[in-house]
Amino acid sequence: DRLGPLPVGELAQSLGIAQPGVTRAVSLLTELGLVEVAQSDDDQRRRIVSLSADGQRLVDAAKHDVWPRIEGAVAELCADLSGPLLGQLAAIEDRLAATPLDRRADKAKAVAPKAVAQ
Repeated sequence: DRLGPLPVGELAQSLGIAQPGVTRAVSLLTELGLVEVAQSDDDQRRRIVSLSADGQRLVDAAKHDVWPRIEGAVAELCADLSGPLLGQLAAIEDRLAATPLDRRADKAKAVAPKAVAQ
């Protein structure tokens, strides 16, 4: 989304994962109708991957609805942490074991409408 249409190799590099994994993911996302693949105008061997209209709608919805909830849950999880990094990581692991991030995000969703109404 941020970088726009990219060749498979550049997409793999920007994601920091191996090209075969990106190729498999692109195939699955194409089957789901979330991305489109086209041949490059200047090199027919290169395939350019872009979001489809459905894929862009999904990304937009995630930016609006999902990521703010995750960001809020992570902020709440880490709010009072201090001290050495390894100690903070251990505290985060303990807290996530007690209440996983998805449940924290659900809780943030339940609280969000009240905050908007105020």
